[in-house]
Amino acid sequence: MMSGFAELIESLSAAVWPMIALYVVWRYGKDVSGVIQSARDRKFLLEIGGQKLSMEEANKQQQTLIADLQTNMVAMMKRLDALGIAESQGSTLVSETTPESYRILWVDDNPKNNSYYVEQLQNDGYVVDIALSTKEALSKMMNRNYRLVISDMGREENGEFVGDAGVRLLKQLRENASSTPVVFFCSKRGVQSYGETVFSLGASGITSSTIELRSLFEKLAPRK
Repeated sequence: MMSGFAELIESLSAAVWPMIALYVVWRYGKDVSGVIQSARDRKFLLEIGGQKLSMEEANKQQQTLIADLQTNMVAMMKRLDALGIAESQGSTLVSETTPESYRILWVDDNPKNNSYYVEQLQNDGYVVDIALSTKEALSKMMNRNYRLVISDMGREENGEFVGDAGVRLLKQLRENASSTPVVFFCSKRGVQSYGETVFSLGASGITSSTIELRSLFEKLAPRK
């Protein structure tokens, strides 16, 4: 009797599991397929610096950071070699104070491009507000006092691309008697094309290098 009951249970189990598998495929097939396709297309989303990035976008920013770091490290070593101190054993003083929060306004119509940089600043105690246009930036600055403004150069304004949008923002700020330091983070072409202009208008810096950008942050909004 027990043997027959066990055989019945075994037979039912053999029949039920395929049915369960078929149900799962029918019920969740599209979702599973979407996940597989997403992985295949590398479209998993990561949230970095308050922005959602695909794996491809995140990887591109990482590559840019690494390439920029390598370039600047090579340049630094060349300068050290020229001074004859490349092998020096000088000590480094590390501050034990906790980074103090400073509010920074970052103006860029494509903030995803700056996600890693923004997250680094947030981790160091900075508060970063994002503005997508000159109009939004000016509006935010009417309601808050920012320690520093960082802006791209060319961006879309009112549905049209404006190549010198950063310059126009700086002019407007100075016309409004704002003394807030302004730094431009843009392409090398932007640096070459508008470098002299923005400095003549009182900009505190313009660069395409993340390393130099960080140096400007430390100079203009030091973490005490």
